[in-house]
Amino acid sequence: MRDAILFSGWLWETFNAPERFALALAHAGAKVLYCENPVSLFVRTGRSLEEVFPGVHAYGPEFLGHRLNFIPGMAYFQCRMLAAELAYLSTSLGLRDPLFVYPHLKNLTSLCRLMKRRGFPLIHLCIDYPEPYQEEQIALADRCLVIPPGVFRELRERHGDKAFLIRQLYYAGQDAPLNTSSSVSRDSLRAIPRPRLAYIGPASNRLDLPLIDELLRKHPEWQLITFGGDRCLSLPNVHVLPWINWQDIPAIVRSCDVGFMPYERTTQKNLQCVPLKLFDYLAADLPMMSTPISYVQAMNGIVYVGDSASSLASAVLQALAEPQDSPAKERRKQIAQAHSIEANAAELGRIAGLDSSASH
Repeated sequence: MRDAILFSGWLWETFNAPERFALALAHAGAKVLYCENPVSLFVRTGRSLEEVFPGVHAYGPEFLGHRLNFIPGMAYFQCRMLAAELAYLSTSLGLRDPLFVYPHLKNLTSLCRLMKRRGFPLIHLCIDYPEPYQEEQIALADRCLVIPPGVFRELRERHGDKAFLIRQLYYAGQDAPLNTSSSVSRDSLRAIPRPRLAYIGPASNRLDLPLIDELLRKHPEWQLITFGGDRCLSLPNVHVLPWINWQDIPAIVRSCDVGFMPYERTTQKNLQCVPLKLFDYLAADLPMMSTPISYVQAMNGIVYVGDSASSLASAVLQALAEPQDSPAKERRKQIAQAHSIEANAAELGRIAGLDSSASH
């Protein structure tokens, strides 16, 4: 049985796909050294090594700074620092023949090469449509674990049986400690009228803002709520609440009326995405609507779909009017359970290669 070093581009509290994958590896029996995005030692101190979940030890590396990686030779120098530090921590934690797992590591491709040179098998997590710089990181990897089905088909053609299709993961967090700040978002939420359309995350350039603007102007009675980041539109029925801890997501979702996923679709990254929030909505049995991104188009009757302001409005109305005895409700819970960390941990561990005796 192998252990793992998972080098994320985020923080543990972000609880994105790499963080959930770390939990899956721990559930499969691995000890995981989870590394946050490196911070500049001139700006702040990185996270001290701590066990954030049984079997998952989080750490925040420090180096000179991401902006210095544009200086010739500096990226390689900083990656050598990181590789040496990771090897030391691996030994300190007593990791057994660990894998090196990574998503997109912009300007840190040398770290992948250096870890491979030190004998760590490389596992690339492809959680979105790959950026051009990821091609080299995928080529270096021993295995590439891919979440979007459309991306998997492309990578399978280019890289053969190195590519493995895996599920996006859902984790309810029932056995995790409650976040003591949860009342902040809940109290703010109570002041917002219903019906509430929830986008669980910050508004970003992944959303079709002109489409949302037209929809909400035509329906001022519908309240859009996003979490964290900036206000996406200057409309009275658009609300931005503070970012929520991942343990609070189920309770927040249950306080809303429609899961909202109006993604812009002119880029492959958006068109092919498999949103984490989709599974938060599914697990809470929340009716949801989306623009027709690839992943939801096959979920007929589970996700209401629209590609214009009028068809999106129809989708929202269908979601709001969904009967209590709709068969979609049980189907949503089944899909969420099928994507749970607990249900997928053993298979993900096998695919990643935790069992060093398993065949490729």
